[in-house]
Amino acid sequence: MNKDEYIISSLGSIGRKKEWELYVVSRIIHLLDDDNLEFACQQLVKDKDNDKYYFTDLCFPSLGLYIEVNEMGHIGKVKNDRDRQEAIQSSTSWKQLDIDIYEYQSDEKPEYKSLKNINKIIENKVEEIKKRKSELESNGEKIIWDYNAKYDSKKYIEKGSINPENNISFRYTKQVLRLFGYPEAKGHFQGGSWHIKGTNEIVWFPKLYRNVDKDGVEWINTIDNKLETITMQRRINGVLTDTPGLLERAIVFAHQKNLLGEVVYRFMGVFVPSPECSAKMVFEDGLAINTKSKKNVYQRIEKKDLDLSKYHINNN
Repeated sequence: MNKDEYIISSLGSIGRKKEWELYVVSRIIHLLDDDNLEFACQQLVKDKDNDKYYFTDLCFPSLGLYIEVNEMGHIGKVKNDRDRQEAIQSSTSWKQLDIDIYEYQSDEKPEYKSLKNINKIIENKVEEIKKRKSELESNGEKIIWDYNAKYDSKKYIEKGSINPENNISFRYTKQVLRLFGYPEAKGHFQGGSWHIKGTNEIVWFPKLYRNVDKDGVEWINTIDNKLETITMQRRINGVLTDTPGLLERAIVFAHQKNLLGEVVYRFMGVFVPSPECSAKMVFEDGLAINTKSKKNVYQRIEKKDLDLSKYHINNN
């Protein structure tokens, strides 16, 4: 998917039953007419304090702004909307810009505003967005939307670390593996895991949902709502069987689909076997050689930042 396709698909993700939201969001994008301003429709945000997730109608990550289109479905949900706004602000520090498309008449009944009035509100918000960008640029920030760099391993290598709370994803496994020293000259990697030479670490690409592979084997992989515990089971011909070798230290990039339907590999963190699973285990190159268990259980380590510099010492 290129940038043009992303823009069309992103607008299409809004949904058929949100005509007003689609109108407002598309008008904002057209009035801005700024190819260097990244935006996302229906951006998922996780509340850092609990297991809840929220969608933003339209967000501008580089500006720290997001738009909330208040349709009539928001009527009577003042507390829910306030809690949602506070959670998003706490988790991202983004500022919310509201666009109300209805108003109360003298008989206290809500009615949609005219398009003329809504367009005026949109124009004012567009000016706020432009002002925010101008302020950031005047302070020395570069606001550039390089779509291809979104999945570029090099920017994370240069940064020196990755954190699962930053919603980092890649389109291909080779992009993931380059974070850990996979040669640039090599092509696509085929496989569900890759051992980092000279370590006890394995980069793992699990499908964290029920799935059946090409051989008819059913995998029952799950992750809890807090994204802290992964369980793995295998069923053949309807019967639970011993799972493959336990991983001593798994750097997990989960195979999943994003909001636009693309397959991506999302960084979930570093996981180690639960004490119950790892008791009396013998590991070799990061893989247990004596696994006999119907269930593998992994727990995410507390430290969330993963230092990438140690995988590129010979390259410096």
